[in-house]
Amino acid sequence: MNKLDIPRTSRPGNDHSKRESVLFRDAKLSHAERQEKVEKEIRLLESGVAVLTTRGLPPQLVLHKDPVLRPMATTFSALMYSINAQQLQVAKMQSALSQCRTDQQYYPLYSHIKLTKDWKERRATLLAMRDLKIRSALEFIMGHGDINGFMKPPNSRNQFENDEGDLCWVGFETNQVSRRKVAPASL
Repeated sequence: MNKLDIPRTSRPGNDHSKRESVLFRDAKLSHAERQEKVEKEIRLLESGVAVLTTRGLPPQLVLHKDPVLRPMATTFSALMYSINAQQLQVAKMQSALSQCRTDQQYYPLYSHIKLTKDWKERRATLLAMRDLKIRSALEFIMGHGDINGFMKPPNSRNQFENDEGDLCWVGFETNQVSRRKVAPASL
């Protein structure tokens, strides 16, 4: 029986009613599959148009021109900011707990440097790392790890027990200083 010849009503005593309803459902599935295929092709064509319109542009302009890439770039930058803020919080807490021995590999300002015996290569390696290390240190010092930092009390005391069972206290004091006071003091 052809899919187009399916009657919409069935008689109560008809044996073919089950087979006809299955064929009718198959016709609906094939329509849904066709629609999904068309939507997939539309997405492919839209991405092709976006690639053609942004070809040859600098990466900053590509984000402004491509409506599909813009939300993903925004999400990516938000995630990167969150990761950076969390790393800065970890670094701040590790510096506050400087008496405790910590694994230095997880410290955000830590980097393993493998230098060769050749002095020119050593210098090139260290100069290549210089800007990144300065930027990381500046972000660590100036970074605001949390949004509600001004609402926190300036002093905090944390109590913990170390491996030997000793009771330890760590105090952390925050002093807010304006940039106007810091600039003349640094000169």
